[in-house]
Amino acid sequence: MDYKNVARNATEKGKIVDFKKLHELLLEFGEIFLAFVFIPDNYVCSLPNDLNNLGFEVIFCQKMTEGSDKLEDTVDINMIQIGTRFCYFSEITDIVIVGHDKHMAHLIKEAKNRKKKVSIIGTEKISNILRKIVDMENVYNLPLK
Repeated sequence: MDYKNVARNATEKGKIVDFKKLHELLLEFGEIFLAFVFIPDNYVCSLPNDLNNLGFEVIFCQKMTEGSDKLEDTVDINMIQIGTRFCYFSEITDIVIVGHDKHMAHLIKEAKNRKKKVSIIGTEKISNILRKIVDMENVYNLPLK
């Protein structure tokens, strides 16, 4: 899960992510091997209390500078790197991405090349690129409350 992107979108609607319902939705895909929530380190105070109790692992992503004074978010980089590693495990049959930005296209292509079923749980802001490479029957709405 790209927490910053989906949480920001929920907040714009005056809502928050319903992690309990998200967990239930994920169980519909099958057994949950690992469920990561990738979060920029400056978002630590906005996390709900029950994430760990629901089986989500929180990964804090440090900001980095890349040749400039501007700090860059590393959530996408971390999601792609870790997700790609899991594509190599034959026991993992499905990759579910909770987010909506186009940067996940590389991960999706890698998962599909490795014969994984890819699903997206996101908001109406799912990028057109993702809509083109993921079958629409594998796109789900993010549960909000």
